Amino acid sequence: MKRFALIFVSLLIGYAASAQYVSTPEIQTETSQICDETVTPSADSGDIVPGMKLKYREIKKFYDYRDYRKEPGQRYRPGGLGVASFFIPGLGEMIAGEGWRGAAFMGGWLAAHFVALTGVFELSDAIYYTGIAGALTMRVWSTADAVRVAKVKNLYYRDLMGPRGLEVDLYPSMSYIKTAERIQPTTGFTLAFRF
Repeated sequence: MKRFALIFVSLLIGYAASAQYVSTPEIQTETSQICDETVTPSADSGDIVPGMKLKYREIKKFYDYRDYRKEPGQRYRPGGLGVASFFIPGLGEMIAGEGWRGAAFMGGWLAAHFVALTGVFELSDAIYYTGIAGALTMRVWSTADAVRVAKVKNLYYRDLMGPRGLEVDLYPSMSYIKTAERIQPTTGFTLAFRF
């Protein structure tokens, strides 16, 4: 059972982090283009420029997670990070590079379980149910937060990359063809162009 749990967690982490790696462009001049406006890098200005290591709390001032639309080549998979945070609260945030944020969710979740365990040993239903409610709250909150963090960070990295050109994907496909005698499976490849 332990081996299955370790395999499951490693697959979950691999799926959440397996999005195509997107490299950020380097700053080559004193100005850069972000959102169709010229930004001059300044240590005191608080502007976002390529190459900066930003945290979610700084990026969310500029991006709204509701504006997010899925595109190929995204750096983080919101659904994968949400699933990771559902099973282990805080894990999705940690995968997205928000270590302290994830540690806070994980700590809150563990503290809530400690409260529930205290209720079991002291035979107090009120303490036990308070701990369980806290653990469930942390689990749901962490799941929603991981999805938001992934969406906002994807919007930021999308702006850094600029407009996209042509993308070509080749992937296997399977369908069924009905003949006079039976239904026969057919396999092949699908070629997809996005521009």
